[in-house]
Amino acid sequence: METGRTAAARALLEKLAKSQPHPYILGRLAHVAWRSGDHAAAERLFAAAQGARPGDPVQASWVAVQRAVFERERGRFGEAKDLVARALTLRPAYHPAEELQPEIERLAGDAAAAERSCRALLAKGSAVEVSSTLADLLRAKGDAAQADRILADTTRSYEDLHTAFPEAVARDLARFYMRHGRSLERARELARHAFADRQTAESLRVLGEAELRAGALDNASEAVTRALEMGDRTARLLLLASKIRAAKGDASDAATHRREALRLNPEVERLPP
Repeated sequence: METGRTAAARALLEKLAKSQPHPYILGRLAHVAWRSGDHAAAERLFAAAQGARPGDPVQASWVAVQRAVFERERGRFGEAKDLVARALTLRPAYHPAEELQPEIERLAGDAAAAERSCRALLAKGSAVEVSSTLADLLRAKGDAAQADRILADTTRSYEDLHTAFPEAVARDLARFYMRHGRSLERARELARHAFADRQTAESLRVLGEAELRAGALDNASEAVTRALEMGDRTARLLLLASKIRAAKGDASDAATHRREALRLNPEVERLPP
């Protein structure tokens, strides 16, 4: 999966799942099915993963978070919110669920709950993604000054993290800059480094987004084409392909990709980069 060989990963995971129907294996297989555009298979596999060890709160909470991400990526924000709540019931203070919660609440339309979750997590010294969500919430309320202060602090923290852990942080930092419309050349540089470190379809998608925003249409098109050739069929990637085709003047291909993106996730245009 990390080298873009999705078909090989799926075949290996299917073989493992037959002999070891472990929640983690089933959950990873569901992830591959989702990224391949096979939502029906992903849903079946997540259900199987949830039923594999229902009495184990560690495994059950992990599966709930993975499925919440899947539900977010197909536009079912209410279901994603319920799954995050389930994970936190099973395993209070489970960090992946806590960090996912504010953004899911924001997408589900519960801005007040999202802001409360952000502030509670930040009081515990939580991660930079939470600050990014809080900045969006504040800007939506009309408090641009506080949003800008938060983003300035978050940028410094994120860059410090990148200095310490460049391979782990580069892609997310590029997405952060694009999400908030800041330092687009820096985002492009980071996206290129992220792809050099981890040549995955998701890294190519982020690179394609950065190249598009920089106006480098040929580079953007090349990145997205390579991601599609890896077998990736997420709604985000298809929507990006549509934008690039439209910018290059291919209206027909752009419309085809956009229809497919909206079929997979009718809410995809609400998701950040």
